[in-house]
Amino acid sequence: MSITGGPYIGGNFWGTPNGEGHSQTRADNDNDGITEEIFSTANVTDYLPLVVVEAPVFPEANFSTNISSGPSPLTVQFTDTSQNAISWFWDFGDGNNSTAQNPVHIFYAVGTYTVNLTVTNANGTKSKKMQI
Repeated sequence: MSITGGPYIGGNFWGTPNGEGHSQTRADNDNDGITEEIFSTANVTDYLPLVVVEAPVFPEANFSTNISSGPSPLTVQFTDTSQNAISWFWDFGDGNNSTAQNPVHIFYAVGTYTVNLTVTNANGTKSKKMQI
């Protein structure tokens, strides 16, 4: 079967410049864009095969904490709720960091800290910030 019609000539569309190629001359009786006849010519190479190209899946950074304020020293459990992540980098805003997925961190000095989680996968990187 071959693709017929459409704006592109490629990917199992067997056409010729003079309009006499297989996909140009075979019937598409059900108008689904595919001819009903199998193309069977020896020594033919399809340089543009039909393939399914999936959309890339990007990571989405997100997390929660068991506590976000309190007296010093403050022990915080960070829970990763990110989507599609394969690696994690936590910057706790106090000079410390972690690559654990769900770290526990102790803030010893009084202050406000901006925690930044950066998640990554093969398609990209995303970050999320929260104040502690």
